[in-house]
Amino acid sequence: MRIKHYLDLQIGNDSDMKDMLFGPTDETLQEVIIDGYTKMAAGVFSVPLETTKELSLGDVAAVKGFYLEVDQDCSVKINSGTAIPVKRGNTTSGSLAKIFMEVALTKLEVVVASAGSGGVATNGNYCVWGDPSA
Repeated sequence: MRIKHYLDLQIGNDSDMKDMLFGPTDETLQEVIIDGYTKMAAGVFSVPLETTKELSLGDVAAVKGFYLEVDQDCSVKINSGTAIPVKRGNTTSGSLAKIFMEVALTKLEVVVASAGSGGVATNGNYCVWGDPSA
């Protein structure tokens, strides 16, 4: 199985991106190809208000990374640790919050706060990958 991802984060002071504040200087550093992982699991999910939902890791015994996107602001807990806020860049309809990590993962949870704390029922999808023998 091959994992391939490409990240090209660029931040500029102007719409033409001539006044760059941040950006990769070498295109060869933007693309990552990983061979050798043998398992992946993916799915869609819904999390109601005031709920923590554990996402299935399928048959991936040793997860090495994940990608998750959600349609509302929420939090993500990795390996039962502290909840990490995941926020959309803007609140327009169709806007998604996304998180990508290459990390050893044993548990992945999505946490939605109460309505009084600003929580909104959340929908999303995710993918985890790794090697069951690692």
